[in-house]
Parts: sequence; structure tokens; C-alpha cells
Amino acid sequence: AKAFIESLDDEQMAQAVYSFEDSKRLHWMYLPGARAGLPLRDMNKDQRKRANDLLATMLSEHGMRDLEGIYAMELALREQSRRRGHEDPTRDPDQYELAIFGTPGEPIWAWHYEGHHLSLNFTHINEEVCVTPLFIGVAPFELPEGPLQGTRVLGDESDLAFKFMQSLDDEQRKQAILSDRTPHDILTMPGRENRLNKPEGLKLGTLNMNQKMMAMAILESYARILQGPVAQIELDRITQHGLDNLHFAWMGKLTPDQSHYFRLQGP
Repeated sequence: AKAFIESLDDEQMAQAVYSFEDSKRLHWMYLPGARAGLPLRDMNKDQRKRANDLLATMLSEHGMRDLEGIYAMELALREQSRRRGHEDPTRDPDQYELAIFGTPGEPIWAWHYEGHHLSLNFTHINEEVCVTPLFIGVAPFELPEGPLQGTRVLGDESDLAFKFMQSLDDEQRKQAILSDRTPHDILTMPGRENRLNKPEGLKLGTLNMNQKMMAMAILESYARILQGPVAQIELDRITQHGLDNLHFAWMGKLTPDQSHYFRLQGP
């Protein structure tokens, strides 16, 4: 973070660096559009490298590949729109912003990196780091055409969820499925953080050990976007509260080529 800040001129500094108390630190969003921070398009090659170096302190190689996949999807879908004769302003692989709040190296500071389908927020408190809210998404799930046809982001996570669903018997599946229709949008988007106060779905404590391991594999697949030690801290927090206390919920269809939604929720 210090190396990135040192590379900025005064105008870039005004866009990228804020006090820790600035209210922009509490704003998070994964929709397209401008937000606090210096966008990739306004960074030179060296600054982009320093931004990537900062991201790599928190994200694993898998997580960095997911980022590249999101950028590639944005670029491919922008080109797809152009082939069809119109410009889609929501598809811009350079509209991802990095903002730093406070002074790196001080006991408390934070930073975020956001854009379309992405919101990464990290708050450093002494030797600990908070990694939420964290959102990584993609649409469509698989690129249907063009040179990157077949490309998937978060495909492993979805595959594991389908494998878990296939392990359930009729009664378990009945408990897990809340609806045969997917939600219109993300249920816990900004402003609706308390939407999921009450766990719903299938309680993992009712499952056999093999099914519990499958559910844990889903959690691990999401956690592994973070660097190993950071991911392990998050997984330990879950297991300390008891894997049996988690609930698995499903909405939508039961085939990968149709819209579907799943979540693991607990203390």
C-alpha cells in the first residue's frame, strides 16, 4: 500500500487516499459506476503493478485468477455488445477503483477495491485483518460465444454445490430448497445487510459425515480466494461456532444450465 501511494501524483492522491474516518470507507457496492478510488484507467503500468501487488497480499493465486476472469468477462461482453451494434457502458474492465483509508502501517487503516461484480474490503487492526464485506460475482455464469467461449468464473464453487445437492435424499432436499425460482438480485446487497437474520434451509447437523465434508468443501472453495493464512482464519471462525449450526439453502433449478442460487449461513 505504501509503494502504491508513493507512486501517485497530487491529483491521483486526492482520488485514492482518504482519512480512515471518511464515510466513503463504509460504502460498498458491486454494481457498475464510479465510486471512491483511483480507477485502473488512470493508472500507469507501474501503478497497476503496485495495485496488483497490494491485491496479492490478500488474494491467493486462485483469487487473482478470478479477478482476471472478471476483467476478461467484462471485455468479452463489451465486444459482444459492439458486434451487435451498441455500446454497453456497464462493461468496462478499466472501471475498477482502489481506495486507501488512513495510513498504511498505522494500527488501524483500510482499503477497498471495487467495480462491476466485485467488492473487496480489508480493514487492518494491529496484526489482524477484517475481510468483509467481500463480493465476487459474474454474469453470465459462462461466456456463450466469442474467443473466450466456455470461460467460467466461480465454476468450481457451483460444481461443488451441485455435487452436494446430488448427495441429499428426498427429505433433505425438501428442507434445502426454499423456492424453485431464484431471487431477483443479491439478497444482502448494501442497505439490506440484515435481510438474512434467520437461518433457513437444511441444517448441517442433520447430515452424515460425507455430506458435511461436501459442505465444508464449498466453504473452502470460496475461502481459498484469500491468501492461505487469511483464508484459514475465516474457516476457523466458522468451525469454532460449529459446522453443525450452519444451514444450506437452495433456490432455482437443479441443472447447471439454468439459474440457481445457494448459500451457507450460520453464526
